[in-house]
Amino acid sequence: MKVLRFAARLGANILDQTRIARRPLGIALAAALALCVAPALAQTPVPAAPAPVLTTGGGIAVGGESHVNLFEARAVPVDVTAASVVEARDRAFTDGRVAALHVVLERLVARGDLDRLPQISASDVIDMVQEFSVANERTSNVRYLADLTVRFNPEAVRRLLRGAHIAFSESISRPLVVLPVYVDGARGTAVLWDGFNPWREAFAHLQNANGLVPLILPVGDAQDARLKMEQVNARDAAALGALAVRYGAGGVVIAKATVNGSGDPVQIVLTEVRGLASATDTVMSTPTTAGQSREDMLAAAAGAVIDGVSDNWKRQSRVSARDSVVVTALVSLTDLKDWVQTKEALRNVPMMEKVELQAMTRDRAQVTLRYGGDPSTLGLALAQQGLVATQQGGVWMLSLPRAAAAASQ
Repeated sequence: MKVLRFAARLGANILDQTRIARRPLGIALAAALALCVAPALAQTPVPAAPAPVLTTGGGIAVGGESHVNLFEARAVPVDVTAASVVEARDRAFTDGRVAALHVVLERLVARGDLDRLPQISASDVIDMVQEFSVANERTSNVRYLADLTVRFNPEAVRRLLRGAHIAFSESISRPLVVLPVYVDGARGTAVLWDGFNPWREAFAHLQNANGLVPLILPVGDAQDARLKMEQVNARDAAALGALAVRYGAGGVVIAKATVNGSGDPVQIVLTEVRGLASATDTVMSTPTTAGQSREDMLAAAAGAVIDGVSDNWKRQSRVSARDSVVVTALVSLTDLKDWVQTKEALRNVPMMEKVELQAMTRDRAQVTLRYGGDPSTLGLALAQQGLVATQQGGVWMLSLPRAAAAASQ
């Protein structure tokens, strides 16, 4: 596959700026996403349906990614027809980068805040780009198609959001195992593992990699089936935790969908169980249309579940438009390796601007942390990096799990 890469300044130079209107983001995005009527390209391949992505634990990845550059949009499709292929390419590069920014903003910002995004011109979007690459180019005399991967300058995106006073999240959640419980409202029956579960099938065919919460659909084998419906309904922390451990996840989200009949909304209750934290519920519904098949209805509902889980996480981990805070932390140590691992975990905390060692003894280190996020999210951010974190008198007490276990003995 041929890939062309462009530095940000080169990308701006390619464009004939006299032909780039300073269009608002919404208008430019519509232009980028619109399919143009144009002559068919010779030998244009028909994309194959994507194969399920399996996780290391054997489940199916249905939402989010554990390792992703939050400020990068990958394989954004562009398809533009113009008077010439050169003009079509230039417009595609512009509209593709605008569409890519929208992908990044949807990843970082809760859906309820997207309408508050400021109007921004296409040329301003281009100024925010660090680099972009082009793959799968196809052309005719008047048409240009390709897939663009665009990486934005993180500070430029943060300035945009903070200037609009929009909270955002840069924290990727630990994975969650999704348990799709299907309730037939007419019959009053519920199914998870036993028998045909159309709700599970809807998740199995869904792939949405743009969220901050990686979701894993379990394989549903005999080992999974040890988790009984009674335990799910009771939110049995031990049983649900065992399932999460099997898939290397940080918790479970129970997605209970009730379908009453054709034309009725799908009623959904989401229950998130993360470790020792109290379970949280979100109630939602998704509309249906006349004549809509059950498969399409449940597919739309499954997509809404992924969006709902992602929005819940963004609200928990979001960063507000405020100055960074400086805090003191004491790190419990059993050996030097503990300090090396803890320091690496601290540096991997999103929005952690500085980690400075002040003093160290045989079993403890004192550090100063400069954190650019909301102080109320610091504990959650530390826990996502595998650190045990508590506060005592305004000082954070940190340790790795093994150091915490040794200290309690």
